[in-house]
Amino acid sequence: MFNFDELYKEKLEQLLKQCFDFRKKIIIDACKYGGIIVVSILLILGFSYIFPNYNISWIYVIPFIAVIALSFFILSNRKKYIETYKMIVIKTIIESIDKNLSCDLAGCLDVEDFFKSKIYKRTDLTDFFGFLLIKGKYKETELRVSKTYAYYETVKEVTEKTDKGTYIEVKKKKVVKKVPLFKGFLFIADFNKEFKSNTILKSKELLTKFNSNDKKTFFKDKSIKMENIDFNNKFEVFSEDEIETRYILSLKLMERILEVQEKLKKGLVSYNNSNAISNVVNKIKSKLNKSIEISFIDSEIYIMIPNEDTYLNLSLLSIQKNKNETKKFYETVTSLIGIVDILDLNTRIWSK
Repeated sequence: MFNFDELYKEKLEQLLKQCFDFRKKIIIDACKYGGIIVVSILLILGFSYIFPNYNISWIYVIPFIAVIALSFFILSNRKKYIETYKMIVIKTIIESIDKNLSCDLAGCLDVEDFFKSKIYKRTDLTDFFGFLLIKGKYKETELRVSKTYAYYETVKEVTEKTDKGTYIEVKKKKVVKKVPLFKGFLFIADFNKEFKSNTILKSKELLTKFNSNDKKTFFKDKSIKMENIDFNNKFEVFSEDEIETRYILSLKLMERILEVQEKLKKGLVSYNNSNAISNVVNKIKSKLNKSIEISFIDSEIYIMIPNEDTYLNLSLLSIQKNKNETKKFYETVTSLIGIVDILDLNTRIWSK
């Protein structure tokens, strides 16, 4: 179902032909104008050498202005080329997955979504932004996901000593440090079961940083043990209602969460849904060195996926680099959307 090479050959390559032709024209025109500037400079230098007594210093301004104009020409057309390329790529890729989905490369989930997940307890964020907002309906499941960055600040008072010769001057000042709380994808989807209480799955990797008092402060809900030992080794489960948590976290779902966790951590997501997807593998070439974290809030599932990559960093000079960036974008998007299939969220056999 998700195959980049087929999509590129069947749709993208032809749709991007206009972009490639425009790129070729930009390069040819830039070379042409650059050549004219070089020849002009050589003629001016030659004239100055042959006729040293002529004062033509003012004429050097002309090539300087020409170089500025050429730079403006290249930069403005490069921007137009990249924007057109991105528009075609994003529209085609999203439509190839599901026509009910949309993508805004500059868009981001709201900070309220971040707080609502309750995965992080801090509310003193000083900076929150992101990009690559995907939202809509994939099969039976409403979802929204975006790259998200959340920061807070720490203030530390330091003492500075300055030797003034006859005395030591002591000054105290405050040093403000910007600290990343989360960098990665925030994935939100409609869960296939109704529930009213909150359940939070915290990574054991993160919880090792807290002592017992910190845990009581940060996580007031009851911590419970599940039937899956491997799951308990990876996640601490905090629950407002143990019965409802066990209703949400079936044995099958715990296995699927572990599968997503391990494959994302390795930079690989594999889909094997017998109903729709069979033996399809999509890579996320990313820096995934931490565990995912999950919460179930108001009949929705929230997943925090650590990731520090950027996407669609395109070049005017290299078509191959742009193809690689396009493939990376495609694989990331299909992997994120495919979490719905791996967790089997489209199966609606319950009241929902």
